Amino acid sequence: MLQKEFFQVQPFNPNPYWDPVIVNLSGAQKFEEDTVFMPGRYKVIVQAGGVYPVSLSVSGKIEQIVVVQEPFIIKAYCGSKATQNSGGVNLYTGPFKVNPIQGDVPNVNHIFGNCGSCSKGFYGAKGYGSGNSLGNGVIYNTAGGYSHACGAGSCLHFIPLNGVFGTDYLFAFHTTSAPACVAFAVQTGSGSAYGGSASGGAAPTGSQGETAQNGFIGGNTPYGSGGARSYSGTGILAYGYGYDGIGIGHGYAGETNPSDVTYYKGKGAAAWYNGTNWVQSDNWANPGEEGKIVVEYLGPLE
Repeated sequence: MLQKEFFQVQPFNPNPYWDPVIVNLSGAQKFEEDTVFMPGRYKVIVQAGGVYPVSLSVSGKIEQIVVVQEPFIIKAYCGSKATQNSGGVNLYTGPFKVNPIQGDVPNVNHIFGNCGSCSKGFYGAKGYGSGNSLGNGVIYNTAGGYSHACGAGSCLHFIPLNGVFGTDYLFAFHTTSAPACVAFAVQTGSGSAYGGSASGGAAPTGSQGETAQNGFIGGNTPYGSGGARSYSGTGILAYGYGYDGIGIGHGYAGETNPSDVTYYKGKGAAAWYNGTNWVQSDNWANPGEEGKIVVEYLGPLE
């Protein structure tokens, strides 16, 4: 249950809210109320939506306890998981949203990360990477009728009173979905949560892979470079693999196995602002899980 007002209570009151879970979002939901919350200790869980089909791929996750020293408001945008029929959705609609694209990824100039780049298959662009922490997912249908889709990112900010989303924050939590694999080991890159996003892989062209080709670069942010452009070799299985982004909360190119071209494990990104510095979160949700944002009041300042 979400409280609609700030309760004027004594600081030592251990239960100032009707329900200590003050924000509880799952899937494509958002919280944009101007509710003022009191200082205290809070537990936060933020994770991006999972991919389809459910596989080894895992989305970014943050689980932290924070101590907030002043009254604050919350802006929260939760991303849903992908399904057989659609990519995940994040309901944020402002200028910081970066959805997956096909091609080289343009730079961004904000803190919310960038989308990962797609792969390049035998005949050009193939699939999509995942979006940034406010981005939607996307679905890609292969020629054989198989669906591959990534989930949407999830983002939570604790903002000082009269603060502006994207500029002012006491604490911030950004997570992105893993990309979905679309064909053998030609992987796509994951979006980033703060630093640069990952690049996708490239396959050689021709019926026997007679011609090498280059892939697409990952996306830069002010806080890290995107993954480098990949290059394939020649030969039917001469895939060129993508590269991780650089920086805190960078995107991942995914794990592949040259001896098993059907193996792929994609990873989403996660980064959070701890009140002083941005920190990378090397934590991941379980495969196929729904995106969620949970904020729980634990007690007053000690």
